[in-house]
Amino acid sequence: MAVSTIDNNGVNLGQLGNRNMIINGGMQVDQRNGGAAVTVGSSNTFVADRIVSRNSTATGTITGQQSTLGNSKSAKLTATAAVTDLTAVAFVHGLFTLPEAQDVYHLNGQTVTLSFVVETNWTGNLPVNIRSHDDARSYVVDAAVVSGINNVSVSLTLEAATVDAIDNGKGLTITIGFNNEATYQTATTGAWVAGNKLTSTSSTQWAKTTGNFINITNLQLEAGDTATPFEHRSYGDELARCQRYFNNLTYGVSNSALFVGAYYNTISLYGNISLPTTMRVSPSLTYSALADFKALSNGGSQPPTLIVVSAHGTERPEIQFNTSARTAGHAVFTRTSNTSAWMHLDAEL
Repeated sequence: MAVSTIDNNGVNLGQLGNRNMIINGGMQVDQRNGGAAVTVGSSNTFVADRIVSRNSTATGTITGQQSTLGNSKSAKLTATAAVTDLTAVAFVHGLFTLPEAQDVYHLNGQTVTLSFVVETNWTGNLPVNIRSHDDARSYVVDAAVVSGINNVSVSLTLEAATVDAIDNGKGLTITIGFNNEATYQTATTGAWVAGNKLTSTSSTQWAKTTGNFINITNLQLEAGDTATPFEHRSYGDELARCQRYFNNLTYGVSNSALFVGAYYNTISLYGNISLPTTMRVSPSLTYSALADFKALSNGGSQPPTLIVVSAHGTERPEIQFNTSARTAGHAVFTRTSNTSAWMHLDAEL
């Protein structure tokens, strides 16, 4: 195990090209929030695509937001009101990401390096954690940081079954800046331990002080014992990778076409929405409001009374609209009815 500043003097040429196993490690893509601040809740709250936080404490306020750091986009967490309870199972999860199993299975038993740039306004020990697919095995190390910008790298060897399968499930979890003073603490750093441990007894509980923040960018996981320069991918490439897990279909205009379908019976119509990329699994659907959509047939324009994903698919999921009575078999054209319409298709880990 080694913790050090990043050495960018040498690059392993055999690793060039798709060497970073982290999707959106440059925090470029923020489909859900569009750069707006969000309050981190007790369930998974996305600060940027694939970059998540949680606050289970019911105390204080943790604000997350896509930000900037140097010449890069970043993901920033701020204790806008201090957290006062980190005992038992109460925690602030920091920032975490879940690489897909089939992307990291080949790293089992191998030495890997996790590197990132972090800005803080405090000095202390920042916990860095990798956990196995089932959270049964944990590796925690404290990175000493000072107020300002810090380059951090952690090298370790994954265990033989850190990732359990070559499939589309969770491979492992990477967490930076976890806060807890009880259940999830370990006194052992720099080694694999049993259990779900994400911080150490010497880690700084930064969320206990109002105004403290962590601001992270250039998050990279790669094979080998050396942190190579951050692999910058184009926004379009990174967006396509993110859309495997989440699609924000924001239309922005009235009368934007959704799909052409037909009434299966007198109230239910069906059609398929084409997606820009194949999703990880069949997605769930949320949407802005029923009033933001309409169905047009030879019976006129009808607002929907229900919108659901009726037949899941990873490329062209089937959408069901229910309306007031119409004629079975009639063709129908669905559209947005105002500029605020959106649909979210979610296939996150």
